[in-house]
Amino acid sequence: MATACGAYACGATACKKTCAGTADCAAGFLCSGTTCVPLPGLGEACATGATCSSGLCTDGVCCGVADCGVDRSCALGTPKGTCAKKPAAPCLSSAECGSGACVDGVCCDAACSGQCQACDLPGKLGTCSPVVGAPRGGRPSCDDGKGDPCAARSCDGAVKTDVCTAFAPPSVACRAAACKGDAFVAAASCDGSGSCAASIESSCVPYACTPGGCRARCDSKADCTKDHDCVAAVCKAVGATCTDDRTGSKDKTGAVTPCGAYLCDGDQGTCRGSCTASTDCAAGFACDSTDSRCIPAAPTLGDDGGCQMGSAGGGAWGLLGLSAFAATRRRRRLPRAVRGVSRQGWNACCKRPL
Repeated sequence: MATACGAYACGATACKKTCAGTADCAAGFLCSGTTCVPLPGLGEACATGATCSSGLCTDGVCCGVADCGVDRSCALGTPKGTCAKKPAAPCLSSAECGSGACVDGVCCDAACSGQCQACDLPGKLGTCSPVVGAPRGGRPSCDDGKGDPCAARSCDGAVKTDVCTAFAPPSVACRAAACKGDAFVAAASCDGSGSCAASIESSCVPYACTPGGCRARCDSKADCTKDHDCVAAVCKAVGATCTDDRTGSKDKTGAVTPCGAYLCDGDQGTCRGSCTASTDCAAGFACDSTDSRCIPAAPTLGDDGGCQMGSAGGGAWGLLGLSAFAATRRRRRLPRAVRGVSRQGWNACCKRPL
């Protein structure tokens, strides 16, 4: 009576119970150690077709076909063992892709559903990657700022990929240049934090303001501000003149307006509102080139080691020094380099008491 040998081959007189090689096993089995085990099924790792139940080893797994083609693999499907499309391969449905995700028209390595993600970026096809700028592929649009260009959001390409977080960059203009009375307001751009940069106003007096900036000369009275006339291409205040020492402006009635830190402009007859050099400033003040303002002049140490006070013309420090010199002369004669300088001024400047 015949007896089935199961996983083992039939020997000369009886079924084999151990194996030394696959020849000792029945069809569909292979020898593992000394035991016959079933050949690997579809999707299981393999080295050759002889070790697969299908007889085909493709892309490192037992497969139902010998070759899946250029953009497919037998090692990607769910389950493995059947051909499925690789990432970056064109697709119409997720079922075609080994990853199970068809996104932006290609097989993607992830679901890639974030508002600021995409799977079809140039150079990154098939890889879910952060987006810079506007969302892609029909994803929801970013907040438009409700008409405020600086408050509009976009994808930042780095920090977050699920929502729009970036504000408009400084390259986005938010306010055009304009005139505000007799002042020119410069154009501005977004500050990168959701707001428009602060307004910068510059007085155009005595010249008229234009959308492109303050006029620098005049051809008629219309090119000048109120109470100014055009004289030889220069806007001059009507009837205004400078005092003899240029510390004040005198109007046509003779009333004097002190110019404070600035000197009166001899061409205009009015007090300056900015400076280009310290010669535009009153005594004791110097021109700060960073913002064209006259500011108090600080004492400085001269080349001979002496303390120098004030700006051009001696200034308020010089006047202060003369009075201090008279008050201290009886107490002690000062060094030649600092005669005419107050004792307090010397101490503040040179950090060494007299």
